[in-house]
Amino acid sequence: MADLAALIGTPSRLTIFDDSGHIIVKEGEIITYGVIEAARAAGKLDDLRMSAAMAHQEPTIEAAASYEEIGEEEPTGVHPE
Repeated sequence: MADLAALIGTPSRLTIFDDSGHIIVKEGEIITYGVIEAARAAGKLDDLRMSAAMAHQEPTIEAAASYEEIGEEEPTGVHPE
């Protein structure tokens, strides 16, 4: 239960549904005790943990070192100017 308490206040990075298609938590909503209980009842605690973990993970975006154009030149007259 201690690890579940750490989820409180974390924004969900996924929309999580129960097996009937009802929403447990929407993407961007804050995880509350009620959300944890609903996820537990639906057997979706692992999904909830993953969603919270994604909120703590920084995106890894690397700048491109160079731009290389590939392919043929665009034919003229294709796009109106």
